[in-house]
Amino acid sequence: MSEFTAEQGDLVVATCQTGVSEASEAVSRAFDGDYTLSPPDSFEPVSPGDLMASLAGAGLALELKVSDDTSALLLLSESSGLLPKWIQSPDATGESKLTTLAQELGMVLLPEDQMPLDFRAKFVDDLAAVFRSAAVSADGAQVSLTVKDEDDEGQLLLIWPARNFDVTSAKTEAPAAPQSLEAQPPPVAERQQPVKRRVLQYNELEDGIQLLPSYARSLLKVRVPVRVILASTKLPLQRVEELGPGSIIQFRKSCDETLSLEVGGCTVAAGEAVKVGDKFGLWITSIEMPAEDFDPIRPASTGE
Repeated sequence: MSEFTAEQGDLVVATCQTGVSEASEAVSRAFDGDYTLSPPDSFEPVSPGDLMASLAGAGLALELKVSDDTSALLLLSESSGLLPKWIQSPDATGESKLTTLAQELGMVLLPEDQMPLDFRAKFVDDLAAVFRSAAVSADGAQVSLTVKDEDDEGQLLLIWPARNFDVTSAKTEAPAAPQSLEAQPPPVAERQQPVKRRVLQYNELEDGIQLLPSYARSLLKVRVPVRVILASTKLPLQRVEELGPGSIIQFRKSCDETLSLEVGGCTVAAGEAVKVGDKFGLWITSIEMPAEDFDPIRPASTGE
């Protein structure tokens, strides 16, 4: 895989022009509306001064990790009026929709030799702070895709490359206002109150993961087989022996039923088949809780 720099700007522009229709569909699905994206005509070198001014304020940040140390960023300002309200505090379903959006946009807007390996999404208080934390190198570039709905219009910025960056752990808030020099310390009585025991809390899943013991975090890196099951059936061995080119196996499952997602041999979700670029994907529509097994606890034998 070639290094992702401004030298690939023309290829990024061409990819955006080819995939803009599918990108529009991805944004419409994620935001539950009718959105249209217009592709860029050209790319530009990164201009930190202009970007810091245009990105001031809250917005949506999507990170597309194209290698172990290189990422591309997609930034959309809240001031555009295009972001739905739920994005500010998404539930588990909302977080999944944002991650899926990052995945779909990464696969249709980035060149094939820069297909993302991982995807992250986060609503942040200050997009300029995200850009500052990303420390985009001097060889960086940017393209702008116009996003429209029925009432509003804004710019979706694609910026690359960010080095050793993680949007979920980066500083994403605007700097606090300086404290007044006339501020007085709290009264002595307040300063001497007993310190309350600190309760660990977190607002983001990634923050909670960092609170886990190291052995528990290491379990999250274990690779498990993930399979999409179209259908299944049982056949007599005699019938299996008769299979050959041209044979048709008929299933009882209807062609419009949802597909099952298995992780480690256990069914965890159901979804519908979707096309992501020229690849097959699964759009998860429901999560299935795993079966719970309980063993009865019997009293210990007294030996009588």
